[in-house]
Amino acid sequence: MLAFVLGRQEIRLWGIDAVELHQFCDKSGEEYPCGRHAREFLVRLIDDPTKLEYEEKPRSGKETRTVARCFIEGEDVAGLMVQSGWAIDYSYFSHGFYKKAEEEARAAGKGLWAGTFQIPREWRKNNKY
Repeated sequence: MLAFVLGRQEIRLWGIDAVELHQFCDKSGEEYPCGRHAREFLVRLIDDPTKLEYEEKPRSGKETRTVARCFIEGEDVAGLMVQSGWAIDYSYFSHGFYKKAEEEARAAGKGLWAGTFQIPREWRKNNKY
């Protein structure tokens, strides 16, 4: 899950799952801090939060953060994360909304797809996040 703070409000991007900040991935036999790379990509996307617009989505029973689709100048932030390969479609919530973008990123070897990685949900479970 990917979240950021806007003002005093914590917002989780709807429909995607991104590697965790402390997660490492493998590329050509070398580990690298893919979680930091994903975070840096998001920070560059939303470098001017005054341009950020969002539409809230219904929350699950346990969710305390605002869940939203976010846009920068009309571009879907979650979609850009998936297209770049730094997040995956979280089909449980999105019902495949970002599936095509994920398939394209995978085929092009972008971001996480340039090597191997543990699915973020599984990594969180194994690492008590």
